[in-house]
Amino acid sequence: MVGGRGSRVPGLLGAVVLVAGTGLVGLPVLGLGVPSAAAGTSCTAGPLTVTTTGDTGVGSLRAAFGNLDPTAGGTICIDTTLVTTPITLTSTTLTYGGTGAVTIDGNGASVEGNNTFLLIFDNSGALLTINGLELTDGSTGTNERAERARR
Repeated sequence: MVGGRGSRVPGLLGAVVLVAGTGLVGLPVLGLGVPSAAAGTSCTAGPLTVTTTGDTGVGSLRAAFGNLDPTAGGTICIDTTLVTTPITLTSTTLTYGGTGAVTIDGNGASVEGNNTFLLIFDNSGALLTINGLELTDGSTGTNERAERARR
């Protein structure tokens, strides 16, 4: 589900933009977005660089979310020279609740929710922009309500 006022999903070619904490991104079956032609793109090393398909630990997408500055936000970059298979979420929804704008540059990578979790919960009231990232196999329904209840 991509939700909220200000959401933009321009077909299958552009970025997803979620505005003002409106957003849940979790698609049951369909893919959202098409990986960009930038597959095989490296990123500058740093705490917001994703270098592994693991759900947790150094270099994971979850660690990058945890390293976002709550006031300034930041840009998460998925290094597709190292991340060559889908990132599968196995624990919980990726959540951001800061006030700074966040951009995720997927560079053609894919994130899947294992048909268990919402993929991204934006509870920030800030701008979330997702570029070149395929989002698949998210879950909606009772898990969505449980995730909201925990906030």
